[in-house]
Amino acid sequence: MNMPSTSERLAPEYSGKLLLTVLLRILAVAAMLVTFLGMIPFSPGIGSGSEAWTVVMNEAVARHLVIGRDIVFTFGPFASVYTQLYHPATYPIMLVGSAILALGLCAGFVLLSFEQRPVLLILLPVVVAVTSTRDAIFMAIPFLLMLVCFRAALPPGSKYALDFSGRRATYLGIVACAVGILPLIKVSFLGLAFIAGFASVIMLILAKRFRLVLVIVVVAAAATLLGWVWSGQPITGIVQYVLAQRSIVSGYSEGMAVNGPFSEVVYWFVSAAIITAAFYVFIAKGRGLTGLIALAGLVLYLIVTFKAGFVRQDLHQHTASATLLFVALALGAMLERPRALVVALVAVIGWFGIEQSLSDFNRHFIAERLASTYGSVATWLPRRLVADDSLPTNYSNVKSIEHTQNTLNGVTGTADVYPTRLDILFMNDIPWAGRPVIQSYSAYRPVLDQLNADHLTGAAAPDNVFLAVTPIDFRLPTLEDALSWGIFLTNYSIVGQQLNLIQMKKTLPPKPTTSTPLFDADAKTNEAIAVPPTDGIVIARINMRPTLLGQAVLAAYKLPQVYIDLTLTSGKTVRFRYIPEMGTTGFVLSPLVASNADFVAMAAGKFNQPVKSIQLVSSSNLLWKHNIHVTLETLHVKPQLDAQAAFSGSK
Repeated sequence: MNMPSTSERLAPEYSGKLLLTVLLRILAVAAMLVTFLGMIPFSPGIGSGSEAWTVVMNEAVARHLVIGRDIVFTFGPFASVYTQLYHPATYPIMLVGSAILALGLCAGFVLLSFEQRPVLLILLPVVVAVTSTRDAIFMAIPFLLMLVCFRAALPPGSKYALDFSGRRATYLGIVACAVGILPLIKVSFLGLAFIAGFASVIMLILAKRFRLVLVIVVVAAAATLLGWVWSGQPITGIVQYVLAQRSIVSGYSEGMAVNGPFSEVVYWFVSAAIITAAFYVFIAKGRGLTGLIALAGLVLYLIVTFKAGFVRQDLHQHTASATLLFVALALGAMLERPRALVVALVAVIGWFGIEQSLSDFNRHFIAERLASTYGSVATWLPRRLVADDSLPTNYSNVKSIEHTQNTLNGVTGTADVYPTRLDILFMNDIPWAGRPVIQSYSAYRPVLDQLNADHLTGAAAPDNVFLAVTPIDFRLPTLEDALSWGIFLTNYSIVGQQLNLIQMKKTLPPKPTTSTPLFDADAKTNEAIAVPPTDGIVIARINMRPTLLGQAVLAAYKLPQVYIDLTLTSGKTVRFRYIPEMGTTGFVLSPLVASNADFVAMAAGKFNQPVKSIQLVSSSNLLWKHNIHVTLETLHVKPQLDAQAAFSGSK
């Protein structure tokens, strides 16, 4: 009896493995297609959106305003890719930009995993779906570029090395193209794109992979410039766009910080530390300078996403938690299977620990996210592939409905709305003469505050101003656009109210004003500071700075919140959130203005809630300096005697 040969015995086992590999790759390709389609906004939002700035950015691009000059805000001309809010003029940008980013994400993961471990690609649609913010998805793309280039820079034939002959260079170009358009979406993406791009180029230069360097640099730069011009921006304005955003980005950590459970930070930090250690020990160690650059790139990526998630803990934590999943998925193809499973488990535990503490989490979270991400594709994709005018029609219908529900009557000339609800102007087709920093809460640095104040006194100042005393984060209301408050009182007259907004009309010539010094002295935090009695409006300038340690903490994370206690002459004490840098330019301190009625009374010369003393409350003298400097002056403005009658007599 003849025994089967070794090759004959192994044939079924080999065939089984081959069949499994083919099946996994087919599923991986299908998963990439699903991921790609799920990232395309076939059914974009229509209407005013949850936040007014989403509408404003669409209008700014549609009107060819220069971003960085006419508009100084966190977002750029590709903002619609992020907001997914429909506008006829920006929908092509939204579609093309989303497609490029979807291709970039998929191409990056294909390069890392398709041949070595295609099963990981089957998980990508799930990770994308449970990522509740687009920040984490977009910010993963530069990290993928860096990781792919790290593997391309390894010696041929070595463990983890990637051979970039054939189509792989094309895939790398797609990833680079996606990285190139990221800064056009949100200027804060520029830092991460630069870090990843720089690390990638250096590693490839060390490996003498100059052709790949050329691919990355040329494709990324071309994508940025072509996207900028295609969106209607002047080519000469791109440098100004980047420079103008410095104050927005650098002031974010102090100006927009919101506290949340520290346990979320612990979950993230422990998970990130374990993943980083695994990357160093099992992947980067022994790779010389290339390994150290890759390690530094990972650490910087984690730092950036940490700040994006935890500076403002009002659901921004989704960005930080999802980052753990993207990193684990990207490293899965480079780690031995048991180690990859441990890293994946650590990432999932960190993700769940953060997510379960958030208000929008429930036991059906994953199923709901999968349904919302991919469920509409089958419905809307066929409609978009044929002639379909439903989006423009729905846009017009919704705008008409919103106009009916939010009508502004009798407005002639241009207008602006403070602090945020600019979308009301577009609902009513009122000419917009907007300030550069389009949302008052973002004017958190002196240069930004001054930009908006200069706009009110310039040739492009609006004929009408609508104002609501509605600050965010329980801030002292007069801190937001602080320098503009005095201009409201001198250059504008109150003529009524509409939609819970004070309506003001430009006054020519401006009302005369005088100011006299009232108080100028050093003081201390956590100690009461008397406000001398006066017969005018008290303007305060307070110099409060972080310590050297505080500056370091602010750069890496955020500082403890500061509060201001205002004790009124009636004996009542009220507390507000205080942003120290916003208090340096000069804000209305007394009388207390906490409502629309308070503002109108102040304009009429009736100081109903004068402030007797203040106290800046800080929980840490290690991070905030104890010594501060306070300057007070009295501002005398001609009272608008008929302001209250006009305000109360209108609807």
